[in-house]
Amino acid sequence: MSLNKFEIQDGFQEITFDLEKSDSFELVIKPNAQADVLVHLNGEGEASIDVSLLKDAHLNLFYLNTSPASKLVENYHLYRDSRLDLAYGDFNDGQCERTSDVFLKEKGSQIYLKSASLVKNDRRLIYRFNHQAQQTFGNMENFVVTLEKGTLSLHAVGHIDKNAANSETHQTTRVLNFNATERASVFPQLFIDNNDVKASHAESSGQVDPEQLYYLKSRGLSGDEAISLIVKGYLSSILENIKNETIRETLLSSIERKVDEVCSR
Repeated sequence: MSLNKFEIQDGFQEITFDLEKSDSFELVIKPNAQADVLVHLNGEGEASIDVSLLKDAHLNLFYLNTSPASKLVENYHLYRDSRLDLAYGDFNDGQCERTSDVFLKEKGSQIYLKSASLVKNDRRLIYRFNHQAQQTFGNMENFVVTLEKGTLSLHAVGHIDKNAANSETHQTTRVLNFNATERASVFPQLFIDNNDVKASHAESSGQVDPEQLYYLKSRGLSGDEAISLIVKGYLSSILENIKNETIRETLLSSIERKVDEVCSR
C-alpha cells in the first residue's frame, strides 16, 4: 500500500486515514505554521504515522478513532520552539493498539497530550515522551472509561535524556470503571538522566461516585441518564483547550452519541 503524505500550512484541515487503503501516513508542518488538523481514523488494519513539526510550528492535532480494529505506530518529531497539542478520541468498539512516541528533539519544543478512551474491548496504549534537548516541556492527561468486558493496558512514559537540562515532563491518568469487574492496568513511568529537571506522575482509578448518582437521580434523572451525564463530562475533559469550533463540535457530538449508545443498552 502507498504512503499518504500531507504538507500542512496555516489554518484548518480535515483528513481521513483509511487503514484499509494505506498503511503509512506522513504529516509535515511547515516552519512558523499555525494549524488545526482533525484526523478521522477509519477502516481496519495496521499503520505507521509520522509527524514532523519544523521550527516555530504550532499544530493542534486531533484524532477521532472509529476504526473496527487498529494497530498504530506513531512518531512525532518536534524541532526548535515548536508546539504540538495532541488529542485522541478513541470511541471505537473494537481492539486498539497504539504506540505513540514524541521526540522533543530541539530546545524549546513542547508537547501537550490529552486522550479520552471508551474501552469496550482489548486496548493497549503506550504514550512516551522522549526529551532529547534542553528546555523542553511535556504534559500528558489521560481519561479512560472501562466498560463491560473492556481491558486496558496503558503505559505513560516520560524519559528525560542526560542532555535535556531544565526540561519538564508530567503525566496524569484517571480511570473510571462502570463496575468492579473491569480490568484496567496503568503503568506510569519516569526515566530521568539529568538532575536539573522537573517531573511528576499521578494515577487514580475508581467507580462512578454513588453520591453523584444520588444527587442526579434526586433531580429526576434515571440511573442510566445520570451515568451518561457523568461519563460525558469525564471524557469531555479533552475539549478544554480546543478553540476550533468545528473540531470541538465534532468531538463533543461523537462523545455524546457513543456514551448514549452505551448507557442505553
